[in-house]
Amino acid sequence: MEAEISQKQTEDPAHTCAQGPVSQDGPDITVKPARTCAAVRHRGSYESLHLAYEALCAWLGEHTEYRACGPAMDRYLNDPHDTPAGQLETGVFFPVEKRK
Repeated sequence: MEAEISQKQTEDPAHTCAQGPVSQDGPDITVKPARTCAAVRHRGSYESLHLAYEALCAWLGEHTEYRACGPAMDRYLNDPHDTPAGQLETGVFFPVEKRK
């Protein structure tokens, strides 16, 4: 199944909305509450996914008005069984909040 993903970035670079259709009958489906996240979309093999995490950590280091407030989340946007490794797409999200 090919998912359609819509993304919206606001003036605040840490705020990204991403959504798409999901079958909710699988055991590995988790619905997360809405939250502000710093996010990147990685394109490439899973072996290089650490680069997306490094980019988000660097962004947090440069934007000290934000802090991580939960565990990172990955969203796999295509199927590794029928997608070449170099074309895999993964969304990486760090939940963040403004420091008080």
